Amino acid sequence: TLHSADRIHAIDPHATEDWLNYHILVGIEHFTIFDTDGSYEPYLRDFIERGYVTYHPRYPGQISPKLGLLAAGLADPKLHRHMLAEPHALDACVWENRQ
Repeated sequence: TLHSADRIHAIDPHATEDWLNYHILVGIEHFTIFDTDGSYEPYLRDFIERGYVTYHPRYPGQISPKLGLLAAGLADPKLHRHMLAEPHALDACVWENRQ
């Protein structure tokens, strides 16, 4: 699960786009991205529109509103537990991509 896009983009403004473009270049056809706080949407928009990315914004809140608050909705960022929904995201990704 991803979170805090602004922090990453303050360090490297094109980190997300470069990472996706590199993996597309080497043959990855599709990505499923779970975003804890919804912060990656502006950086993924073009890839979503072109069909490369399935995007799950504010994913913990999709499981449960209370889980969403614990993961990224509390007023004090020090209390956020971004990785709280990681096992759920993994299960959902495997289920969505089963064949």
